Amino acid sequence: MLSRPIHCALAALLLSSSLTSLYAQTPDVPLIDATRQIRPAPLEANPTPNSPPANLDFGAALAVDDRTALVSMPEYADAIGRVAVFGRSSSGEWVREGTLNPSDGMAGDFFGLRLAVNDDMALVSSFRGVYAFRRNGNSWRQIQKLSATQDVPLDGGLALSDDFAFVGTYVTARPGEVQVFEIGKHGGMRRVKTLTSQQGSSGDGFGARLASAGEMLLVGSPGDSAGQGAAYLFERRGSHWSQRQKLVAINGKSGEAFGSSVAIADGVIAIGAIFADREPPFDCAFGYSGAVYVFEPRRDLWYEQQKLSGPPHCAADFGAEVGVSHDWLATVTPSSFPFQFGLTFIYRRQGHRFTQTAYAFGEETSYPSLQLFKSTVFVGFPTDRGFSTGYVSIYELGANADEAGLATPPAN
Repeated sequence: MLSRPIHCALAALLLSSSLTSLYAQTPDVPLIDATRQIRPAPLEANPTPNSPPANLDFGAALAVDDRTALVSMPEYADAIGRVAVFGRSSSGEWVREGTLNPSDGMAGDFFGLRLAVNDDMALVSSFRGVYAFRRNGNSWRQIQKLSATQDVPLDGGLALSDDFAFVGTYVTARPGEVQVFEIGKHGGMRRVKTLTSQQGSSGDGFGARLASAGEMLLVGSPGDSAGQGAAYLFERRGSHWSQRQKLVAINGKSGEAFGSSVAIADGVIAIGAIFADREPPFDCAFGYSGAVYVFEPRRDLWYEQQKLSGPPHCAADFGAEVGVSHDWLATVTPSSFPFQFGLTFIYRRQGHRFTQTAYAFGEETSYPSLQLFKSTVFVGFPTDRGFSTGYVSIYELGANADEAGLATPPAN
């Protein structure tokens, strides 16, 4: 058996000599390191002295805006769950500022399954409902709870705009729906609309994923049309929300789950299809390659502009999470062959096309999370194999692609 130092040296040699050919679309695409990492507090990671690290799933869900980063840990304290609040300092560091806890938390709630944040408002979902929090100064307080029921489990995506909150729910026996809540002056929410897909059917998964921008809401429906998938774009005009367009992949096929992830910002829509490209050479023993579709508007409609495929070598569920902001696009894959750990792919727009500019490795995990805000990428790795607290890697891309990821992450 090889000694550990020799084994590590061989692994490093293998990585340095072969990663570009495996995971880069062009030979000059760099492998980058995180600018920094954020982790749970010491007492969260090790609640008792000499105990193994706690399984927190820190980083299972993320929500980021220009002031705040929310990081969930739904396994905390027998899966009651909690959410860490980070604020950005004047030096650019993300500093722990507080914690969001449910007022009625119980073991097994998994508080922190999904997150959304916008300015002074935050939404957190659990198995028992969706909780609304409002910031007052430097502290947050719970102002409302939307209780889940068997018929309306509130288990879908979450999104926030300046004036509205969106909560998805998808039940296998029904097409799914999105509840629209108007946000009052002091943060209270009043339901004003329920959105559904036209001609929806059971198993569509409508509402599984949500993204909002301005007066528009993008709704993923990965089970639509026998699993081919779709995404629905809704627009608010005055006080009325209406379906504007149904988006599908031009050459989409049954079972590709288009709408597995959705993002909209700055005149770009990005939609993941985690089971796309199943034919050889993309058919993998442990998953499918996947794809991300890019749409841009022309006149009053959105049109497919580009398809970003998984790397030449096998990477399962490419497009599991996707983010877009300004001229950047980022996506993740949960695991990759032959190294079996998560990957982050970063693209930059040049004209009307996105080109891969960097990629990065993360922890072995089944459910990475991702947020892209302006030119900063957050990737959560809530490792689910063995003892691990999880962590979040942050990539500051800078004004130019050449500036991406030059810093070295702190020691673990």
